[in-house]
Amino acid sequence: QMLGVRRFADVYHRQMRWAVIRRQNELPGFLVEPLGLSVFAALAAAFAAPLLGWSAPLTCLGALLFWFACETALAFARGWDVSVSAPAVMVARDAMMTAVWLRAWFTKRVVWAAEVYDAQQERGAAPAADAPDEKRNDA
Repeated sequence: QMLGVRRFADVYHRQMRWAVIRRQNELPGFLVEPLGLSVFAALAAAFAAPLLGWSAPLTCLGALLFWFACETALAFARGWDVSVSAPAVMVARDAMMTAVWLRAWFTKRVVWAAEVYDAQQERGAAPAADAPDEKRNDA
């Protein structure tokens, strides 16, 4: 979904909002989300490396390189723009998403369409659908 240019804080808060809602409404899916991040693959490679007699740091680095090479290849195959800065952006994104996932466990309230969503009280409820479109540009 193309959203246009956004500030880092806007991206972070959007991801946090959705993570809290997923945690509250789709817990099984939320629990396995880290498995789709490069951090998990790198840690798994680092822990498995000694079992094969390999260097843990080099195997970790190799897993990250392989992960991002695959992601870049898929982006090219899809016809998406991939810049020279893409690898750094991918690393930053995965680091941010790891932080978002961890923080979502302790976040109880988020702001959505200028309304406060209390995940503890409104289990399963999303903010009102009749909020003005200009306020819901991040949905």
